[in-house]
Amino acid sequence: MWTLTFPRRLRFALAKDARLATTILGIWHRALASFYRLLAKKDGFRVTRTGAVTFVHRFSSSLALNVHFHTVMPDGVFAVPAPDEERASFIALPPPKTEEVEHLLTRVVKRVTRCMTRYFEGRSDDVALDAMDALAAASMATRKDGALERRQGRQEAFLEGFSLHAATHLHRNDRAGLERLCRYGARGPLSLGRLTKVADGQVRYTMKRVIRGKQDLVITGLELVEKLAVLIPPPRVN
Repeated sequence: MWTLTFPRRLRFALAKDARLATTILGIWHRALASFYRLLAKKDGFRVTRTGAVTFVHRFSSSLALNVHFHTVMPDGVFAVPAPDEERASFIALPPPKTEEVEHLLTRVVKRVTRCMTRYFEGRSDDVALDAMDALAAASMATRKDGALERRQGRQEAFLEGFSLHAATHLHRNDRAGLERLCRYGARGPLSLGRLTKVADGQVRYTMKRVIRGKQDLVITGLELVEKLAVLIPPPRVN
């Protein structure tokens, strides 16, 4: 699984504009597909295709607004079948190296930055214009960028507020692991098993990891509704 995260200003725009999110997703998919096709081309396979499924998340584990992509993609390509062949054959490729992940992120950042420069011309989309925008801005202000909180590990890269992680791999025959991975990508923002009532009428939400020295988020019912409101996709958006 590949995980791509964005700088705060871009996350704010992606949360508001579904068409922009679709455009950026297209840039990411084309760059990732090109990455695998170029690897296959070095091995002598020139006409290939790729396939991927991306889960667009609007949330972090702390219920903060954080638009990012989780992409499930096989480590390999499909060779285009010859006229006398019934179906394409799969060509397995080795997992990406750290320097390859860094190079791919550099290409993505360059293309996304060029797109966003045109998008922000004459706009003020990073400014809260209504109550929902204010809630979104407050939600993002409750967390720090992950790239600033931890060191770079293997098969991941950080650049200009973007991050790309590619260290989650499964064996080709691990069907149970693939199901768990897809369930993780398709999960909702709120886990009811981590939500409990507190004696004074507040609610406690236990986060997956410790953030700023805390693992329990204790808030009022109204604050919980405010957090969940910005995590719901805009109307008429799949």
